[in-house]
Amino acid sequence: MEIVINKCHGGFGLSAKAVARLAELQGKRAYFFTPDRTIGKMFDSPPIPITVEQADDKETAVLGMFYAFDIPTPPSHDEWGKHAIETGRQLDRSDPLLVQVVRELGGAANGRYAKLEIVEIPDGVSWELDEYDGVETIHEVHRSWG
Repeated sequence: MEIVINKCHGGFGLSAKAVARLAELQGKRAYFFTPDRTIGKMFDSPPIPITVEQADDKETAVLGMFYAFDIPTPPSHDEWGKHAIETGRQLDRSDPLLVQVVRELGGAANGRYAKLEIVEIPDGVSWELDEYDGVETIHEVHRSWG
């Protein structure tokens, strides 16, 4: 089994290009949100649909850390935040499509503070992700008693 983890301080995150490619492989559209923190609201602009080609553009790649897949069109203001994913930490790290994206894009899949790597573990192993200051490791699940 292959699992995507982050190997540097800062934390797991995907680039806009990786998010757009993952959405494409899933047959979905990726939408990006631009947080407007000046007035204390997270999602004050409409979501922007983006293609893989657009995500390769340097200006597009800095749209923000919030994105969603296949949100209602057009979403109401209150709906945007319900669908947003921050940095991608909620993604299934063993998803074969995520592994494919990281393999295809290499370093271009890395989010702003990430260095993504694919770790292979034996099939059938129960595993858990451990993180310290953004650096992640995979551990086999085991039992322990106080």
